[in-house]
Amino acid sequence: MATTWTVTLRAGAEATPLGLGLCPDSGTITLIDGGLFAKFNHEVERGSELELGDRIIEVDGKSGNVHDLLSARLQEGRLTGDLTLKLRRPRLIQPVVVQLQPGEQLGLDVDVASTNIIQNIDSGLVADLNKVYPGSVEAGDRILKVDGQVGNAVEAIRAWAKDHADSAGELTFEISRSASQVKEMPSAAWSFSVLVRVQPGESLGAVLDTSTNAIAEIEATGAVPKLCAAYPHALAVGDRLLTVDGVPCPKASSAAELEAWFQGRKPFKDIPRDLRLQVLRPAELAADVTVLPPYEYRLDSKGNARRLESKSTTDGLDEKISPRTPETEDSSGPKVLFADASGEKLPNATTLATPVSLEKFVEGTEFRAPERRWYQIFNASCCETVSYPDTNEQQVKGMLAEAA
Repeated sequence: MATTWTVTLRAGAEATPLGLGLCPDSGTITLIDGGLFAKFNHEVERGSELELGDRIIEVDGKSGNVHDLLSARLQEGRLTGDLTLKLRRPRLIQPVVVQLQPGEQLGLDVDVASTNIIQNIDSGLVADLNKVYPGSVEAGDRILKVDGQVGNAVEAIRAWAKDHADSAGELTFEISRSASQVKEMPSAAWSFSVLVRVQPGESLGAVLDTSTNAIAEIEATGAVPKLCAAYPHALAVGDRLLTVDGVPCPKASSAAELEAWFQGRKPFKDIPRDLRLQVLRPAELAADVTVLPPYEYRLDSKGNARRLESKSTTDGLDEKISPRTPETEDSSGPKVLFADASGEKLPNATTLATPVSLEKFVEGTEFRAPERRWYQIFNASCCETVSYPDTNEQQVKGMLAEAA
């Protein structure tokens, strides 16, 4: 379930602007730009900060239109007196399965305090997973569970390594990702990728707006509705598709042209195919909890040392067909049909995290699931950069070797 909690923001002796970007319909925080909210984040314990994508559900114990409730507490754009907020944090959860051999490295630097936040990804199995599924695990992601258990992730991985000191095993963990400011949207968004299994002759089953490549409708049949039946909200109306298997989605002149391009991404016409879609989801459209299809990285069925993308990816493939890799993916398929498919790479975690200031009230983008409006509540100074000492971090790597 989504986490719900209450915080009190102290205005202090001087009236203070909020420095907040907000979707008034959902109460979703889309921007923290200086002011009282940034001050709160600077002062609280690490891991207790307010995040983009958090939803304000009550103001001083009152529910209703959050923008109106907050505005009623302001005088000339500034807060006087303390402000109590009840919030809910939606979660985007990515399950991951990696098969480790004794002595192999996971390659994660994880905060050993209470946050379980991934600080860095070094060489190891997670880095190898990211070569096949770019961005599946990123620095800044939070580990929620290890082998189904909540708690200190470092200790849980140590215990797993000790239990598998002499034999291979599959380590399962769940990570959650936070929303961030992205250049493609005026509001905060989640950036993630998802696999869509397309059967021979099957349509995508989603109507896309040709000007933005955002999902305008999910149809009754097709690959996307089938995915959503197994994993609710894995794709949703309002999601913007950026790339397919790393190739930028083109700007098509019609929905039929766009559907033809998706069909053209299947180089083997008579077998199922997993398309990896890179997606941006506006923060205000996220469900309370979204569990994505798992990413799996394991040995093949014969025990050979080569890795497969996922057991689901290769079901039904002839053994002579080698697994796809990022290096061979684009060359094996047909060429992009549209000249404006620029080939520009998706921004990495660093660029996605760059704040974007909203100078005034901003109207919503083209896709509304309900109608969306964003407000910046009383401009403040530019975002503060909060730096924390790199203490209480411990590398979770080579655990199997240590346990052996």
